[in-house]
Amino acid sequence: MQKILCLLIIAYLLMFGCSATKPNTANLSEDADNRDDINMANTKAESEYELDSENNSVSWTIENDTLIIYGSGQMENYEAAPPWYEKANVINRILIKHGITSIGDKAFWGLSHVSEAIIPDSVKNIGIGAFASCSNLLDIVIPGNVATIGDNAFEECGHLGTVTISNGVQEIGSYAFYKCSSLYDVTIPGTVSDIGKRAFSNCDSLKTVTISVGVKRIQNDAFEGCYQLESIYIPSSIEQIGDAAFAFCDSLGTVVIEHGTKSLGKHCFKKCNSLAKIELPGSVKVIGESAFDECSALKTVSIGNGVENIESYAFANCIALQQIIIPDSVVVIGDYAFGNCSSLVSVTIGTNTNTIGENAFVNCSSLTTISLPVSLSYIGAHAFMNCYDLSDIYYGGSEKQWNSIQGSNDFWLSSKEPHFNS
Repeated sequence: MQKILCLLIIAYLLMFGCSATKPNTANLSEDADNRDDINMANTKAESEYELDSENNSVSWTIENDTLIIYGSGQMENYEAAPPWYEKANVINRILIKHGITSIGDKAFWGLSHVSEAIIPDSVKNIGIGAFASCSNLLDIVIPGNVATIGDNAFEECGHLGTVTISNGVQEIGSYAFYKCSSLYDVTIPGTVSDIGKRAFSNCDSLKTVTISVGVKRIQNDAFEGCYQLESIYIPSSIEQIGDAAFAFCDSLGTVVIEHGTKSLGKHCFKKCNSLAKIELPGSVKVIGESAFDECSALKTVSIGNGVENIESYAFANCIALQQIIIPDSVVVIGDYAFGNCSSLVSVTIGTNTNTIGENAFVNCSSLTTISLPVSLSYIGAHAFMNCYDLSDIYYGGSEKQWNSIQGSNDFWLSSKEPHFNS
């Protein structure tokens, strides 16, 4: 009986003991399936964060509120929205890691919550519109290895107050900082060759601009409409000041142009209503059309010997201007060049001027004395119209020479008796 009982106990233990230690193959299969799903999900996530590039080596991710661009080589240019735009509302910061060599066109355009962006010194190019309309971006440092700041790169970054352009940057593109209405100070290093068209135009708060020796050209409208700009120093390396480069800078009271600049473009200082004095070096050959038109406070003008052409309306409507001496180098005084300079009392014209354009001194109602050279061959119609106080005309030649000048019989001159030299 005891023997039978022992056999029953052993059989029981064998049966239930094996059951307890047997692997649960169903659970293991389910775990494996879960791991495969996780691996597939991870693979899918990684592919979403890869960016198309020549080497397929540029990627991105978002950590907390920071968009991180990492890898090596160039970012692609974007016509449509980049992939991170789906999360634009959570991106407050942009971190570009070392290794990225080019920031693509419109890469971060319109990321309106971004207040900080970090650009590494591996970047050589900032693309067109790369940070445009990042309206809350507060400051930016452009490393010296960047050759080009692309057109519209930081256009309409309304809160951008500080821009550091490091020595080494070579070109500032058109509209690069256009309408950055909080920008108050900028220094252009001497490695920059061109300040692009409208690069800083309509920067309403821009008060101080430092242009270093080495910069060669200030393109059209570069600082147009910078209403708070108070002074500008043009170094000797600047060859050309473009059309309307500083037009409508209402607070611009001091302009220093060093010897070296060759031409002043059309409208370049038009309506700079605080400018009271200007000295133009002899290196300037052409004073462009309307260059100082409507500079209502301009009282003193010094034109260096070397200037050859004073174009139409160059100093028109400078109602505070009292005296002008045209150097011997000037050949042509354009139409309306000094028209409506109602405070102008005295004009002396140098020995090589041959042409005075139409209406050149029209409505200079305070003009009393003018000296004209024997080189003069043409006086345009109405050149001295409405110069009611003109009493003394001094001519460097004889009466016969005077009568041979085309236009000398204009009503407003013929009614006066010139003082002849011989």
